[in-house]
Amino acid sequence: RGYSIEICRRYQNPNFDDRWAHWNHEHLKHWDASVQRRYPDFVHDPTSGDVGASFFPRLGAYSSRDPAVVDDHFRQLRAARAGVVVVSWYPPGKRDPNGPEVDALVRGLLDAATRHGLEVCLHLEPWEGRTAAAQLEDVAYAVGAYGAHPAYHKRDGRCVFFAYDSYQLTPAAWREARRAATTPSFLVG
Repeated sequence: RGYSIEICRRYQNPNFDDRWAHWNHEHLKHWDASVQRRYPDFVHDPTSGDVGASFFPRLGAYSSRDPAVVDDHFRQLRAARAGVVVVSWYPPGKRDPNGPEVDALVRGLLDAATRHGLEVCLHLEPWEGRTAAAQLEDVAYAVGAYGAHPAYHKRDGRCVFFAYDSYQLTPAAWREARRAATTPSFLVG
C-alpha cells in the first residue's frame, strides 16, 4: 500500500473557525534549563508568517476542518505515493492544550481517504492520567466508531493503531491491559 505518513489535524484559523489554534502555540521550551535560558518565551504569530516551522505551508495557515484543505492534502499524499495516513488522535472529550478536539474529524478523513485511494489509522496521543487499560478503551471506541469504514487500515483484519509515548507506561501494564481487552486490534507502541 505504499508507505505511511503522519498528519496532525489540530489546526484552526479565524477565517474558518473564528480563532487560531495550534499555529499560534507557545514556543516549546528546551528540556535543558541551561539551553532554555538562551531563548525567550513567546507565542508563534501566524499573522506575521511565524507558524513555528522552517517552512510556511503552501496552503497558508489553514484550518484542519476545511474540506477543501483535507481534499488537497489527501490528493498530495496520493501523488506522493503514500498508502496509509496516520492521524494524530485524541478520543472524545480529550485534546492537546494548544488545539481543538479532533475526533469529529475522523469520519471526513476516512471519506477523503476513500476518494483518493488511501487508508487511515489513528495515532493515539497521550493524555494526562492515561493508563494502558484506558488507552485500550479508546481503541475499543475507535474500532466501534470507525473500524467498519473501508478506508480504515487493517492488518490481518484488525484495525491498526500507533501509541505515542507508549514507553511512559510499563510493558507489564500494556501486557495486562492487552490480555483484558476484548476488541481485536493491532497496536504498535
